[in-house]
Amino acid sequence: MVYLSLVELLPPILRGPLFVALFFWFCTALGYRVLRWLRVPLAASNANPLERGVICFGVGAGVLQYLPLALGFAHHLSPSWLRTACALLALALLPDAVHVARGAFRAARAIEFRPSREVLIWLVVTAALLGVVLLRATVVADMGDDDGYHLTAAKRWLASGTVGYLPTFTNTNAAMGFEMLYSIALAVCDPVGAKLVHYGAGLLLLLTIALSARRLSNVWAGLLAISLLLITNPLNSLPFLLASAYVDFGAALMATLGVLVWLLWRDRQDTRLLACLALCVGFAGSFKITALTVAIIWSPLVISELYARGTKRSRALLQGAFFFAIACAPVAPWLVRNWLETGNPIYPLASSIFPTRDWTPEHGAVFSRYMHYYSWAVASGAELSLGARRMIVLLAELSLLAGTLVALRFLRERRARALLICGAVFIGISIASTGVYARYWLPALIWWTLVLVTLLAQRWPERRVLVSMAIGASALALGLHLRRQLRGDPKLLSLAGNWRIASGQSTFAREYPEAYVYTLSEYINAHTPPNARVLMVSFYSTFGASSFGGFWVDRPCYATDTHLESAIRFGDFQSFKQSLQRLGVTHIVISDQLFTAGRVGFDFAAGKNE
Repeated sequence: MVYLSLVELLPPILRGPLFVALFFWFCTALGYRVLRWLRVPLAASNANPLERGVICFGVGAGVLQYLPLALGFAHHLSPSWLRTACALLALALLPDAVHVARGAFRAARAIEFRPSREVLIWLVVTAALLGVVLLRATVVADMGDDDGYHLTAAKRWLASGTVGYLPTFTNTNAAMGFEMLYSIALAVCDPVGAKLVHYGAGLLLLLTIALSARRLSNVWAGLLAISLLLITNPLNSLPFLLASAYVDFGAALMATLGVLVWLLWRDRQDTRLLACLALCVGFAGSFKITALTVAIIWSPLVISELYARGTKRSRALLQGAFFFAIACAPVAPWLVRNWLETGNPIYPLASSIFPTRDWTPEHGAVFSRYMHYYSWAVASGAELSLGARRMIVLLAELSLLAGTLVALRFLRERRARALLICGAVFIGISIASTGVYARYWLPALIWWTLVLVTLLAQRWPERRVLVSMAIGASALALGLHLRRQLRGDPKLLSLAGNWRIASGQSTFAREYPEAYVYTLSEYINAHTPPNARVLMVSFYSTFGASSFGGFWVDRPCYATDTHLESAIRFGDFQSFKQSLQRLGVTHIVISDQLFTAGRVGFDFAAGKNE
């Protein structure tokens, strides 16, 4: 095909960023059109061009998810249909795209950028880190969740033409808005382009963090916030997330855009800005269902802000209800989809209330137990008892409460106090629902970092001090990342190998012939008929990775992750055989590696029978 040959002309390090630049321009034009239609007064507010640009992108990306979703509902979610729909939409948005480009050009010409030596050093160190991460981001590997369900779901839906039910992939029956953006990238570009959509969202997230910090204190605090968040630590690993095909940055970007719009709205309390804020936090939930908490948290904050400004209580409550309704709207299409596919709009919750496809209340209890007490300490296996895990969760909640109360005693600035409380409530709800799984806390960790740099800027307002801190933090972040890569972290791969693949000098298969998932997938593709359906037996307990996606496999795949799915029944052998027949399984893959029983960490009937 001519289309594929054009894509393959450029090496990954060029075609990926080029696609993302065009795609983000497209999203920004769409957001500009939507906000203009809603009459949101960004231009009349004191938002600068960068702030207007990232807000338009966020709204545009949030709205764009519904194009593939609508095609999926109509059973036309194929690459050709999606490319045609995107081309038609791009033609309709051409005047807006021209306006955005002209505005960006005018803003660039107006900038008088004369950075000091310290700022130049910070730019070089930070760019070096982001460049190293970019090399890994352009490599689609068989680990680091590149092979997980995020890209695989988009690939399977493009193959089937619908956003239908994917048995054994529990997480795909949730809000999958960012995966819809992945489907556009796979249809228009390739897996490298899809991965770099997440990388690009991460870069815009860093920019939005800096813009929010600037509004809270100053631009130097923004540089420090970026640097601190790039440091890999037990609670956060932004460099790893930047290089992976996850959805975390989509949700975190929308949640942080909520902070930026909230700061604008506080200066000019226009109801249309409030609607924009609601859309942003609602899109966070549509990109990652755990981020739906953001909308729940922001509603009382909006009401309290209105009330503090002298709004009558009844009117404040009415506007708060208006805000919450708009914030919930972006998730509603996904709840409808889940209801149609599984019989349960809030799948996998409340299976005792809603009769749920392939999901019994008993299995729901197993899933809940795993998510609360085991998903965040899988490597410990049976080393930590359930009692110890419950104690860790309780101590985490108590520490969160105590730390928040202590911090509030030292905080006097109203905006910082609000962000601190919002972050604490977000993490508190997350701990109560999913245990101490810190990756889900990313929006709150960003809010807390904004609070921290605000305090540091108040204590040391001098530019030189803040920039020196930022340089030190970025240097530490770069050092830690290179240390992991040079020590041979398999999820990061080798720096030299990444460069050869990214520059088009080599391929993943040539650089890493021992990559078992990739070679296995190639074997399956070569030795099974096109209508085959493949079951990966005990993938979680054998390989130690959960929710195998099978992105490289060009056949529908299933995995016996007994703690995460019940489409494959393990009550007895007869029910097991019947479930395979019902799914149409034609081939079974059994690894010759050691089966690690008890890897999940606790016993239950299906796990024992697996």
